Amino acid sequence: MIFLLGGIFFASFLPLFVSSRFWAFSALILQSVLVASYGLYELHFMSNTDSWLRIADLVVMRMIILPLFLIGILKKFRDPPGLELIPENLVSWIVAISFVILSYKLGSSLFPGDFTAALRMGTLTFMIAAAFLILAFQPHYRTQVVALLFFENGIAFLETFSAHPEPWIIQASFAAVFLSLLIVLNRFLFHFAELDQSPETLEPEREVL
Repeated sequence: MIFLLGGIFFASFLPLFVSSRFWAFSALILQSVLVASYGLYELHFMSNTDSWLRIADLVVMRMIILPLFLIGILKKFRDPPGLELIPENLVSWIVAISFVILSYKLGSSLFPGDFTAALRMGTLTFMIAAAFLILAFQPHYRTQVVALLFFENGIAFLETFSAHPEPWIIQASFAAVFLSLLIVLNRFLFHFAELDQSPETLEPEREVL
């Protein structure tokens, strides 16, 4: 379990310091798979119908659909290769590292006698903090999508904290909302990509006298 939590933290932390579109989306895929794996680990202690629905949701949505969606983005949007989630300067790096320290400090304060629970809470807190950090620093639409999916993975990770899975109708509603989000993000990306390529957004050529 600790290795899974460490992997989730690694997938949330590394993209902040590597200016790469490939690493940003690969980290999201890794995040999604590890969050689903952690959820499956927690659910293997349960055997009711709702837990089986939750397992199906984690496998289908987090391990198949979201990775395929992100791989499709990587294939369709090849330029530019660089993608800064936060600015490459000392101030933003200090802020990011401070969020790491504060997140795990919060976890240890809430669960002083339980190392695993403190680590889990610290990891969750940092995932959400990283999402808001990206939203605060970068206005580009692709980084906004990355931040939103960071946040969404954090919500999925929070759902694994529950000792009992939600009723099937709530799980079905969550799955429908998640699929709707991916459809909206897909249209959002293509819309702004078309605007980037439209003649109106290109710099006009200067007339030579």
